[in-house]
Amino acid sequence: MTLISCVSLVLTAALALACLFKTGWVGSVAVAAGLVVLWAGAARKLPAGFFRDPVFFGLTCFAAVVLTQIALGRTSPASLGAIGNAAAFWALGKLVALQFPTKLLSGWKVFSLLVLLVVALGWVGVYWGIFPDPALGFANITRTALFLASAILVMLGHALARQQLPAWGPTLILAGLLAATGRRTTMLATLVAALVWVRRPFHAAAVGILAVALATAALLSGQMDRFTHSFELTSPSTYERVAVWFAAMHLFEKHPFLGCGFKTFKTQATPAVEEFRKRHPADHTPERLDDAHNIVLHLAAETGILGLAAMLIAWVVPIRSAWRRRDDPTAALLASLGVLFVLHLQLHVQLFSSNIAALMFTTLGLTMGYLHASTPALYRGLAHPLAPRQ
Repeated sequence: MTLISCVSLVLTAALALACLFKTGWVGSVAVAAGLVVLWAGAARKLPAGFFRDPVFFGLTCFAAVVLTQIALGRTSPASLGAIGNAAAFWALGKLVALQFPTKLLSGWKVFSLLVLLVVALGWVGVYWGIFPDPALGFANITRTALFLASAILVMLGHALARQQLPAWGPTLILAGLLAATGRRTTMLATLVAALVWVRRPFHAAAVGILAVALATAALLSGQMDRFTHSFELTSPSTYERVAVWFAAMHLFEKHPFLGCGFKTFKTQATPAVEEFRKRHPADHTPERLDDAHNIVLHLAAETGILGLAAMLIAWVVPIRSAWRRRDDPTAALLASLGVLFVLHLQLHVQLFSSNIAALMFTTLGLTMGYLHASTPALYRGLAHPLAPRQ
């Protein structure tokens, strides 16, 4: 292994640690250094159409929408930083995949075991009264649940695609930890995403075992009552979500093409939320939500139909391409992770939140890099306007 490859592996590990925790300046340095070293190592092997990529194209179009908003005074120039970070994680993921296409499954396995270790230590700390919650550096329990769900899909893939029986142990432990978080949407999204692996009857049986494990763990951890909560407007959680959904639709009606301004939802939605509460008085103390609790409504409100369309290109094309190659274990894993992220975002808007952005956009980069490295001719069939010519 060359020096460049060794340094690349070290920086990839640093990226994994940065994804686990909030990516502050340490994570930014790791990403920047990783890009430089990986680019140097892959420069001679880079495809001519490296930047002719649906994710990069979507992010570029999204940035163009935000730049227009800045010119119109609807948002701050600082908001472009989130898009730049997303592009950096995409580039890093794609470079890693182009350099090490045959090692992605093993790399994801190490990442998943690291997630298991960190969360397990968090729960032990909660039990002994050392930590207030098991989130640790994940920032909150919702983000913790997404990392656990990602790790479950990775270990399940090893158990099915590589028929590694020992992988079932971590899979079931991770399922128990996920159920203990009580995050219903992420649990259900995990099961739906796991269906990507179903190609034979025993695959379906494996997903059934996972479902039973999640249900049993939810029952034992006292989280089952969350699945029986009322979804009527009298429920506080439902009430607050409907309020921000109402506000998001109101903002979209006012600014259908360019939106009210990227990263301005909390302030812009306040009048509409107050109007909803006047129309529907609540008998509980209102909770102020910072986003629309649905990625489609949130993007439509902040960036209009143009920003939403750009982000759909960045997400739909890679997932669809990986889905078409799901007979390949690595492609199946990347497709299942994409499905998980999309479903998770339907109630949790964290697309540009530090470690979540690192996880999601690195995965999109890995997806496009792996598909190109394994079958360059696949690019001919990609339905996006900047597909490289062969």
